[in-house]
Amino acid sequence: MALTPVQALTMFVSVVLVAPVTEEFAFRSVTTAVMRRWGDWPAVIFSALIFGMAHYSIQSLPVVLTAGFVMALLYVRTRNIWVSIFVHMLNNLLATLPIALEGLVGADAANIASNLLTYIVYGLGLIALVVLLIRNFTGHKVFRTPMQRGVPVRGKALWMFVNPGFICYFVLFVVMCIVTLYS
Repeated sequence: MALTPVQALTMFVSVVLVAPVTEEFAFRSVTTAVMRRWGDWPAVIFSALIFGMAHYSIQSLPVVLTAGFVMALLYVRTRNIWVSIFVHMLNNLLATLPIALEGLVGADAANIASNLLTYIVYGLGLIALVVLLIRNFTGHKVFRTPMQRGVPVRGKALWMFVNPGFICYFVLFVVMCIVTLYS
């Protein structure tokens, strides 16, 4: 299927930029924060399950659950939403770039770009692993778990529905449903 440049740009903006930001704020920032009252592991697991169910695909469920688990764990351990947003953006970029390139420049260029990106990600992952191991063996704490701050736990449930990430995600979901119904 050949994509026009406008379709490729739309796919890039929606899948690589908008979806990671809105999903991470909804699934990680809010859901995990609400569930942390029962501990970090229940929050990570619940966030991954909700993330997996929201992606509506039985075929990709194991991959989406694993990605949700990793991003929730990153968020809980670093307490920085931008880390999980970056990982989510990188994941979505790796998934959509070959599709966009195949439609724009052909299958050969898409395969080369896909392989190159895969090796770059593996290389960065190995470098990160080495750095973490060196920091761990030299006595530095690799991940610090700060105490939970901010909105009291009883007020966080409301934030699950009124935060900007969830509202954007919900509006985007409704628009996509309407467009799908009428196309």
